[in-house]
Amino acid sequence: MDRVETTVVTIAGVVGFSAIWYWTDSPAAGWAFLAGAAVVGECANALAARLDTIQQAIKFSNALRGKGE
Repeated sequence: MDRVETTVVTIAGVVGFSAIWYWTDSPAAGWAFLAGAAVVGECANALAARLDTIQQAIKFSNALRGKGE
């Protein structure tokens, strides 16, 4: 992630953690929210990397067959 994405994700995490803790009056719920958000974020990053790899493979295959992009 670049600096802007990291900042936005950090702010969103802090706001979400604080809101969940406030609404449920439970710090454990806030931590569970952060853990869930981290898992979702990692899954999204892994999916994006896989899709990029697939896109690159398609471009390479098309180039080998002379189809361009």
